[in-house]
Amino acid sequence: MSLVQKVLSKASNPAALPLMAVSQGTYIYPLQGAFYFLRNPSLWGNLLGMVLPQIVLSIAVLVFCHMFLFPPQAALAIFFNGPTGLITSWIATIQQAMALTMALSEIMLMPAPLRMLFDAILTKEGHDRLVTTGNIRRDAEESYHERIVRFVKRLPQRIIFPFWMARLLFNVLLTFIPIVGPIISVLVNATGVGARCQERYFELKGYAAPELKRYIQTRRGQLFAFGLVAATLEQIPFLGVFFVFTNTVGGALWAVDTESALNPVVPVPRKNRIRSTLLED
Repeated sequence: MSLVQKVLSKASNPAALPLMAVSQGTYIYPLQGAFYFLRNPSLWGNLLGMVLPQIVLSIAVLVFCHMFLFPPQAALAIFFNGPTGLITSWIATIQQAMALTMALSEIMLMPAPLRMLFDAILTKEGHDRLVTTGNIRRDAEESYHERIVRFVKRLPQRIIFPFWMARLLFNVLLTFIPIVGPIISVLVNATGVGARCQERYFELKGYAAPELKRYIQTRRGQLFAFGLVAATLEQIPFLGVFFVFTNTVGGALWAVDTESALNPVVPVPRKNRIRSTLLED
């Protein structure tokens, strides 16, 4: 492929993504995940266990935002828009608090419950072998000591080059733009949200960095379609955490369909299946 063709291909990708999103059909998985989650009370345990910590975190962030972000925004909004600026600045502050809460929750509270939920769906749908072999591979490839060493080695890089913090700041700044900001945030983060909801699947499959990059590149349209709906649901006020869980269920259902196409599952009696990791923990 010539240089000109590569440039044209890169330039046309953003325009092609919406068309790919409609044609791929993966946009339905987040909605299926919500219905699946509601129909299976056995999956609610991890979400219910997060309610109290999430409430505490939400209140702390909300107080912080009203103390430090609301006053200057309200002053500017009232100066430009009059008394109605007080309402718009309050709404903007709520959006900023929700964005910060979601980001902090994803870092501190959600990783383990979401991983357990994903594994539980795979086990429930008959793909417990993938969960078992994935965990065995991870334990065999890297000991506990090696994980600690790897974490310590990466820690300075995370502190000196905090790209995650820049991404968080970018998303929070978008919330300062009324109406348009959240829409831009959804579009920009759609592919990343889609990949995040399948992250556990990548771990269980044992994908190395080059494989993972290739997988994401070849399925950008599918991930964008999934992430577009998933990110939109997570923007709904006060229900964002709930939809993070249901989007994970949707990602697991997508993984189930992918695995079923590769390795068809022979139905077995439920009593013979390995018990859900969600219930075991």
